[in-house]
Amino acid sequence: MANLERKPHIKILEVIEIGFLIAIVFLTTLLLLGISETRIAGWISLLQLVSFIFLAVNINWRKINDSLTQWGLFWGIIWLATLAVPAIIDFFTDFIYGLSH
Repeated sequence: MANLERKPHIKILEVIEIGFLIAIVFLTTLLLLGISETRIAGWISLLQLVSFIFLAVNINWRKINDSLTQWGLFWGIIWLATLAVPAIIDFFTDFIYGLSH
């Protein structure tokens, strides 16, 4: 029964490698199609916000809470804020700009 309940284990390095590969292919394709960097940045901001929300909903928070130290939590909050705040500002700025033009 325990073997049936196991989920595949994905290493964090594999996630980082796949993420960079997708980013490079995505950016190269869009630039080759002639899409401006400003438009790409707006799409990426929206994608960052949406993917963050889905990630936050799907994380097993109990395991993370059990493994975090106070310093780990502190630096995690700083890291999250530095990622989330610019993405949220960009998203709303682009959204308002899109409504006005």
